[in-house]
Amino acid sequence: MQKRVAKERARRISATEAAALVKPGMWLDYGVTLSQPDVFDRALAGRAGELRDVKIRSCLSVKPRAFIEADPQGEHFHSFNWHFSGYDRLQHDAGRCTYIPLNLGEVPDYYRRFIDPIDIVVLKTCPLDGNDRFNFGPTGAWHRAIIERAKILIVEETPTAFTSARLITSSAAMMRRPPSCTIRRPPPSTTPSPPRSPPKSAMAPASRSASAACPMRFARS
Repeated sequence: MQKRVAKERARRISATEAAALVKPGMWLDYGVTLSQPDVFDRALAGRAGELRDVKIRSCLSVKPRAFIEADPQGEHFHSFNWHFSGYDRLQHDAGRCTYIPLNLGEVPDYYRRFIDPIDIVVLKTCPLDGNDRFNFGPTGAWHRAIIERAKILIVEETPTAFTSARLITSSAAMMRRPPSCTIRRPPPSTTPSPPRSPPKSAMAPASRSASAACPMRFARS
Protein backbone atom coordinates (compact mmCIF):
# COMPACT_ATOMS: atom_id res chain seq x y z
CA MET A 1 0.00 0.00 0.00
CA GLN A 2 1.43 3.34 -1.04
CA LYS A 3 1.65 6.07 1.58
CA ARG A 4 1.11 9.62 0.41
CA VAL A 5 2.74 12.51 2.22
CA ALA A 6 0.88 15.81 2.53
CA LYS A 7 2.48 19.00 1.27
CA GLU A 8 1.64 20.72 4.55
CA ARG A 9 1.24 19.53 8.12
CA ALA A 10 -2.35 19.06 9.20
CA ARG A 11 -3.70 21.93 11.24
CA ARG A 12 -6.78 22.28 13.38
CA ILE A 13 -9.47 24.58 12.01
CA SER A 14 -13.09 25.29 12.86
CA ALA A 15 -16.00 23.93 10.85
CA THR A 16 -16.68 27.45 9.61
CA GLU A 17 -13.12 27.77 8.34
CA ALA A 18 -13.37 24.36 6.71
CA ALA A 19 -16.59 25.27 4.91
CA ALA A 20 -15.00 28.53 3.76
CA LEU A 21 -12.60 26.49 1.62
CA VAL A 22 -15.47 25.49 -0.68
CA LYS A 23 -15.66 27.53 -3.88
CA PRO A 24 -18.36 27.63 -6.58
CA GLY A 25 -18.13 24.75 -9.03
CA MET A 26 -16.18 22.44 -6.72
CA TRP A 27 -16.68 18.70 -6.32
CA LEU A 28 -16.93 17.43 -2.73
CA ASP A 29 -17.13 13.88 -1.42
CA TYR A 30 -18.81 12.97 1.86
CA GLY A 31 -18.02 9.25 1.83
CA VAL A 32 -20.29 6.51 3.10
CA THR A 33 -22.92 6.22 5.88
CA LEU A 34 -21.45 6.92 9.35
CA SER A 35 -18.40 8.68 7.92
CA GLN A 36 -20.45 11.50 6.41
CA PRO A 37 -19.68 14.78 8.21
CA ASP A 38 -22.25 16.56 10.36
CA VAL A 39 -20.60 19.73 11.70
CA PHE A 40 -19.04 20.56 8.33
CA ASP A 41 -22.33 19.78 6.59
CA ARG A 42 -24.19 22.33 8.72
CA ALA A 43 -21.47 24.94 8.20
CA LEU A 44 -21.60 24.38 4.45
CA ALA A 45 -25.39 24.67 4.46
CA GLY A 46 -24.99 28.05 6.14
CA ARG A 47 -23.08 29.25 3.06
CA ALA A 48 -25.75 28.19 0.57
CA GLY A 49 -26.52 31.75 -0.50
CA GLU A 50 -22.85 32.38 -1.34
CA LEU A 51 -22.24 29.30 -3.52
CA ARG A 52 -23.32 27.95 -6.89
CA ASP A 53 -22.90 24.63 -8.66
CA VAL A 54 -21.26 22.81 -5.74
CA LYS A 55 -21.52 19.07 -6.39
CA ILE A 56 -21.44 16.59 -3.52
CA ARG A 57 -21.08 12.80 -3.81
CA SER A 58 -22.15 10.52 -0.97
CA CYS A 59 -23.61 7.09 -0.27
CA LEU A 60 -26.32 5.76 2.06
CA SER A 61 -27.06 8.79 4.21
CA VAL A 62 -28.11 7.77 7.72
CA LYS A 63 -29.58 11.17 8.64
CA PRO A 64 -30.86 14.25 6.78
CA ARG A 65 -28.10 16.19 5.06
CA ALA A 66 -28.08 19.87 5.94
CA PHE A 67 -26.91 21.08 2.53
CA ILE A 68 -29.94 19.46 0.89
CA GLU A 69 -32.40 20.74 3.47
CA ALA A 70 -31.00 24.27 3.12
CA ASP A 71 -31.37 24.23 -0.68
CA PRO A 72 -34.49 22.22 -1.59
CA GLN A 73 -34.60 23.66 -5.13
CA GLY A 74 -31.00 22.71 -5.88
CA GLU A 75 -29.99 26.24 -6.83
CA HIS A 76 -26.67 26.05 -4.97
CA PHE A 77 -25.84 22.40 -4.26
CA HIS A 78 -26.21 19.26 -6.37
CA SER A 79 -26.37 15.91 -4.58
CA PHE A 80 -25.08 12.72 -6.28
CA ASN A 81 -25.50 9.38 -4.57
CA TRP A 82 -23.97 5.94 -5.19
CA HIS A 83 -26.60 3.96 -3.26
CA PHE A 84 -29.81 5.14 -1.62
CA SER A 85 -30.92 4.96 1.97
CA GLY A 86 -34.58 5.67 2.69
CA TYR A 87 -33.77 9.36 3.10
CA ASP A 88 -31.76 9.47 -0.14
CA ARG A 89 -34.57 7.84 -2.10
CA LEU A 90 -37.06 10.41 -0.82
CA GLN A 91 -34.72 13.19 -1.95
CA HIS A 92 -34.34 11.54 -5.35
CA ASP A 93 -38.11 11.24 -5.77
CA ALA A 94 -38.43 14.92 -4.89
CA GLY A 95 -35.84 15.85 -7.53
CA ARG A 96 -33.15 16.79 -5.03
CA CYS A 97 -30.68 13.94 -5.60
CA THR A 98 -29.21 12.15 -8.61
CA TYR A 99 -28.44 8.43 -8.58
CA ILE A 100 -25.03 7.27 -9.90
CA PRO A 101 -25.23 3.80 -11.51
CA LEU A 102 -22.48 1.51 -10.24
CA ASN A 103 -21.07 -1.93 -9.69
CA LEU A 104 -20.27 -1.73 -5.98
CA GLY A 105 -16.95 -3.57 -6.08
CA GLU A 106 -15.66 -1.32 -8.87
CA VAL A 107 -16.15 2.03 -7.12
CA PRO A 108 -12.50 2.36 -5.96
CA ASP A 109 -11.43 1.82 -9.56
CA TYR A 110 -13.90 4.48 -10.76
CA TYR A 111 -12.19 7.02 -8.53
CA ARG A 112 -8.67 5.94 -9.39
CA ARG A 113 -9.10 5.68 -13.16
CA PHE A 114 -12.11 7.64 -14.39
CA ILE A 115 -13.14 10.36 -11.93
CA ASP A 116 -11.20 13.63 -11.83
CA PRO A 117 -9.34 14.42 -8.59
CA ILE A 118 -11.78 15.54 -5.91
CA ASP A 119 -11.51 19.13 -4.76
CA ILE A 120 -12.39 18.41 -1.13
CA VAL A 121 -13.05 15.13 0.68
CA VAL A 122 -14.69 15.43 4.10
CA LEU A 123 -14.86 12.36 6.35
CA LYS A 124 -15.91 11.88 9.96
CA THR A 125 -13.52 9.66 11.93
CA CYS A 126 -12.50 8.74 15.44
CA PRO A 127 -10.13 11.24 17.09
CA LEU A 128 -6.42 11.07 16.34
CA ASP A 129 -4.89 8.16 18.25
CA GLY A 130 -1.53 7.77 19.99
CA ASN A 131 0.13 6.81 16.70
CA ASP A 132 -1.07 9.96 14.90
CA ARG A 133 -3.59 7.99 12.88
CA PHE A 134 -7.31 8.28 12.30
CA ASN A 135 -9.72 5.35 12.19
CA PHE A 136 -12.44 4.93 9.58
CA GLY A 137 -14.50 2.92 12.06
CA PRO A 138 -17.08 0.59 10.49
CA THR A 139 -17.29 2.37 7.11
CA GLY A 140 -13.98 1.96 5.29
CA ALA A 141 -15.71 1.21 1.94
CA TRP A 142 -13.80 3.06 -0.82
CA HIS A 143 -12.44 5.81 1.45
CA ARG A 144 -8.85 4.83 0.72
CA ALA A 145 -9.44 5.54 -2.96
CA ILE A 146 -11.10 8.94 -2.46
CA ILE A 147 -8.30 10.01 -0.11
CA GLU A 148 -5.76 9.08 -2.75
CA ARG A 149 -7.60 11.34 -5.20
CA ALA A 150 -8.32 14.25 -2.85
CA LYS A 151 -6.78 17.67 -3.35
CA ILE A 152 -7.83 18.62 0.17
CA LEU A 153 -8.87 16.22 2.92
CA ILE A 154 -10.84 17.42 5.92
CA VAL A 155 -11.24 15.04 8.84
CA GLU A 156 -14.11 15.77 11.22
CA GLU A 157 -13.19 14.19 14.55
CA THR A 158 -15.88 12.63 16.71
CA PRO A 159 -17.00 12.14 19.48
CA THR A 160 -14.60 14.40 21.36
CA ALA A 161 -14.19 17.22 18.83
CA PHE A 162 -17.57 18.11 17.36
CA THR A 163 -16.64 21.76 16.82
CA SER A 164 -13.39 21.39 14.94
CA ALA A 165 -11.77 19.60 12.06
CA ARG A 166 -8.29 18.80 10.81
CA LEU A 167 -7.22 20.03 7.40
CA ILE A 168 -4.79 18.02 5.29
CA THR A 169 -3.78 19.53 1.96
CA SER A 170 -3.28 17.34 -1.12
CA SER A 171 -3.34 14.02 0.74
CA ALA A 172 -3.91 12.24 4.03
CA ALA A 173 -2.01 10.37 6.68
CA MET A 174 -2.23 6.59 6.74
CA MET A 175 -5.47 5.25 8.13
CA ARG A 176 -5.61 2.35 10.53
CA ARG A 177 -7.96 -0.47 9.73
CA PRO A 178 -10.82 -1.01 12.19
CA PRO A 179 -10.46 -3.83 14.73
CA SER A 180 -11.42 -7.21 13.37
CA CYS A 181 -14.82 -8.57 14.28
CA THR A 182 -15.48 -12.16 15.24
CA ILE A 183 -18.76 -13.96 14.63
CA ARG A 184 -19.20 -16.86 17.01
CA ARG A 185 -21.72 -19.62 16.60
CA PRO A 186 -23.84 -20.34 19.69
CA PRO A 187 -23.27 -23.65 21.49
CA PRO A 188 -25.32 -26.61 20.25
CA SER A 189 -28.80 -26.80 21.71
CA THR A 190 -29.35 -29.50 24.37
CA THR A 191 -33.04 -29.71 23.53
CA PRO A 192 -33.72 -32.75 21.35
CA SER A 193 -35.04 -31.87 17.92
CA PRO A 194 -38.57 -33.07 17.04
CA PRO A 195 -38.70 -35.89 14.50
CA ARG A 196 -38.74 -34.67 10.94
CA SER A 197 -41.57 -35.52 8.61
CA PRO A 198 -40.61 -37.31 5.42
CA PRO A 199 -40.45 -35.05 2.37
CA LYS A 200 -43.75 -34.64 0.54
CA SER A 201 -42.08 -34.99 -2.82
CA ALA A 202 -38.89 -36.65 -3.91
CA MET A 203 -38.65 -34.01 -6.61
CA ALA A 204 -38.25 -31.07 -4.17
CA PRO A 205 -35.53 -28.64 -5.31
CA ALA A 206 -32.12 -29.46 -3.85
CA SER A 207 -31.61 -25.87 -2.68
CA ARG A 208 -34.81 -25.99 -0.62
CA SER A 209 -33.80 -29.26 1.05
CA ALA A 210 -30.34 -27.93 1.86
CA SER A 211 -31.78 -24.75 3.32
CA ALA A 212 -34.12 -26.68 5.60
CA ALA A 213 -31.42 -29.06 6.77
CA CYS A 214 -28.69 -26.42 7.43
CA PRO A 215 -30.14 -23.23 8.93
CA MET A 216 -27.50 -20.55 9.48
CA ARG A 217 -27.32 -18.83 12.85
CA PHE A 218 -24.88 -16.48 14.45
CA ALA A 219 -24.48 -14.61 17.73
CA ARG A 220 -23.01 -11.15 18.20
CA SER A 221 -19.73 -11.25 20.07
